[in-house]
Amino acid sequence: MYVSWCHGATILSNSLVEVVNVVRKAWGKGDVNRAITLTEVCIQPMMSIWYRNFYAKVGGEFSDDQKREQKQTAMSNVFMLLGIGSNVRVMDGKVSRFLNLDAQWNYQEDHREEREKQGEEGTSLWYSTLLTSMIQRALGYKGFINWRKQTFPVTQHSDLCFKDEGTPFGLWGFSAFYCTMQLEISVFLAAASMFRFYR
Repeated sequence: MYVSWCHGATILSNSLVEVVNVVRKAWGKGDVNRAITLTEVCIQPMMSIWYRNFYAKVGGEFSDDQKREQKQTAMSNVFMLLGIGSNVRVMDGKVSRFLNLDAQWNYQEDHREEREKQGEEGTSLWYSTLLTSMIQRALGYKGFINWRKQTFPVTQHSDLCFKDEGTPFGLWGFSAFYCTMQLEISVFLAAASMFRFYR
């Protein structure tokens, strides 16, 4: 399970470095620290997708509190495996952020599935926008989301809490939007590879 998540995260991070110019430029020659921080971010959608698929199969076997506890434990274990779990306060904050992003992912997937049932098309970029800010931070930038003020779930664009409304995507500018769009594609491709690896 953990290995398959890391496999999907590696596929996702590699695709961003290869395709998105600002990510490739920030990555440079790469190093261990950036590889770890990028894996830390890219593994989170893999976990959300994996757990959503798992809970869909087992039905109502677990309560919402049990699901939250299982995800919290799993994310804490991932941080420990990546060697970033020494500071308890920092790790608790990271786990809390993951749980918020996980809730955002499931909110958007619920709505996407409902739209498909009604024959409607379209997608919401809120999750990928939040993830792009985390990728920025993983690569040495400040990120453009104010996480202390951000509330979940994001249900419309105005719910996103940017640090600077004048330059919402920070130093990346429009390139951050391109990264967001690439994430929309790459996350599902990486997840498909993750499930093939898991089997």
